[in-house]
Amino acid sequence: MGATALGSATPSEAREALARALGVAPTQLWLTPGGSAANNLALAGARGHVLSQPSEHPSVLRALEALAAKGCEVELLPLDGEGRVDPAGLRRALRPETSLVTIMHANNETGCLQPIAELARALEGHRARLHVDAVQSAPWFDVRPAALGATWVTLSLHKLGGPRGIGVLLGPPPPQAEELALGTDVLAGAIAAIAARRPQAAAAVRASRLRLEAGILARVPDAQIHAAGAERLPGIVNISAPGVSGDALVLELERSEIAVATGAACASGDPAPSHVLRALGATPEEARASVRFSLGEPMEPTQIERVCAVYARAVERLRNLS
Repeated sequence: MGATALGSATPSEAREALARALGVAPTQLWLTPGGSAANNLALAGARGHVLSQPSEHPSVLRALEALAAKGCEVELLPLDGEGRVDPAGLRRALRPETSLVTIMHANNETGCLQPIAELARALEGHRARLHVDAVQSAPWFDVRPAALGATWVTLSLHKLGGPRGIGVLLGPPPPQAEELALGTDVLAGAIAAIAARRPQAAAAVRASRLRLEAGILARVPDAQIHAAGAERLPGIVNISAPGVSGDALVLELERSEIAVATGAACASGDPAPSHVLRALGATPEEARASVRFSLGEPMEPTQIERVCAVYARAVERLRNLS
């Protein structure tokens, strides 16, 4: 049943159609009130020993804190300087009582991609289940559980063009299975959005990102691109200019109609330095100096040149003021 034939469908039939649109069986689809709720659903039933890493989304970190309060032993694996988990380190950290490993696919602040396929292979032969938060990477990659080698995968439908406020957990019934009831009209809208979504031009966006990074570094040589050596989402640039406040830089760029953010969009307004950048070894000052560019489409060379020039002038102005 396609999105155009859902007018007389029951919610159950519409749900089955959504599962097909996402490439999974209906028994592998669990609807929640957002991506954070889907993360919570995957983690809620964990017992014993749980492994994760310190740059996870805040919803996962909060869920891990709740597990620890209930008696779970939560261990955060170290990251390399680019923000990646070492698969060999994961293998060494496994214990007989390890029940769950939760690792996000793509970081929402730096764009760093975790080596999920290698991490999944490190779990082969062990009882631990793998949960992957793929909210950020879903528009760019095949993130079905079978493709990633994961037990559960978290999505947020608005990242795929669907309505806001709908999270999805893909995988078998979670230990505390529960599901959001949605009307046929909402599910039909989500299916239509997914069906109409054109594949994002990852190679072209990545090329624009690389030109943007090179242009900024040519003008501000002491700027630092975080997770520069890692494979990243095509369009994410997280960059710090020493001695410049990220908040002030956001305002300077906004005056020229260039939209950037400090940290993650979902953490807007939090004055604390980014926990993600701190986990990569950045100082509090470096973390507070960072801004994040997010490219959803390729940029024209003239656009890139303008952004680089405005960024450099803004940094120079703020440094002079300080």
